[in-house]
Amino acid sequence: MMSFDITSLYTNVPVDEAINIITTLLNGTDLPTGYIDGVSHCLTSGYFLWRGDFYQQVNGVAMGSPLAPVVANIYMEWFEGQALTSAPVRPRHWWRYVDDVFAVINRVHVEEFIAHLNSVHSSIQFTTEKEKDGMLPFLDVLVSRGTDGRLSHTVYRKPTHTDRYLRADSHHHPSHLASVPRTLINRALNLCDPQYIDAEFDHLRQVLENNGYNWRQCTRMASSSTGQERHLMIALLPEKLRRPSQLFNEAMFCSACLRTDIRITQVNSSPPCRYL
Repeated sequence: MMSFDITSLYTNVPVDEAINIITTLLNGTDLPTGYIDGVSHCLTSGYFLWRGDFYQQVNGVAMGSPLAPVVANIYMEWFEGQALTSAPVRPRHWWRYVDDVFAVINRVHVEEFIAHLNSVHSSIQFTTEKEKDGMLPFLDVLVSRGTDGRLSHTVYRKPTHTDRYLRADSHHHPSHLASVPRTLINRALNLCDPQYIDAEFDHLRQVLENNGYNWRQCTRMASSSTGQERHLMIALLPEKLRRPSQLFNEAMFCSACLRTDIRITQVNSSPPCRYL
C-alpha cells in the first residue's frame, strides 16, 4: 500500500490543456458553445493587485474559485487516463480523492511507477508515503494490512492533533455544539471496522467529557440522527460547486445546512447547553 499526493494541484493545473479537455467534453453534449468562452474567460482572467502593480495568473486555477475543484478534477481524470494507460507497470488498485491517491502496487515496482507519474507532465508532480508496519494513513482513515492480506480501517489522527473542540459550555449556538459529538460519533461508525469501534468509542468518551459533554446524551443524540443510514457515506458539495459540475454530468449532491430562522437574541444570549 502507498499513498500519492499531488504537489499544489490547484496552482499547477495547466490552464490551456484544461480548456482543451473541457472543450472536447462539451463537444459531445448539446450545450451551447458559449459555455467554452465563459470557462475560458474565468480561467484566464485571474489577477491581483500588489503594491500598485497588477499581476495576472497565467497557470493554475485560482484558490477559492468555485470553478477550481471542478476544472482540477476534470484535468486529473484526463491525466490519470494518460498516466495509467502508458504506465510500464500498473497498480492493482488506484483510488483518487481530489489530490490524494490510495494505491496498491508491488513494492519492487514503486520507484519505477513514481518516476513514470512525474514524467507525464512537468507541472503535475507526486510525493509518496509508503506503508509502515503494515499501516498507512489516508485522509482521516488509518488502513491496516493483516497477516492474511486483508485490509481493515479505523479513524486516523495526526500526531499533532490536540482533541480540542468547541466546549459544551462555550458561547455558541446549540446546533453548533450538537454537531461536535454527532460528527465524531458518526465518523467512528462510518470508518471503523468492528474490531476497532470499542477502542474508538472509549477515546471519544474521554475526549468529549474533557470538552464538557455528557457522553450518554451524545450517544443518544447520535443514535437518533443516524438510524439505519449510518453506513452510507456521501461526499457533499456546496451549491456553487454543484451547479457548474452539472455541465459535465457529474453526479454530485448538496446538503442545505444553513438555518434562516435564528433570531439575533439567540446569538447574543448565552445558549443553554443540553449536553452538560
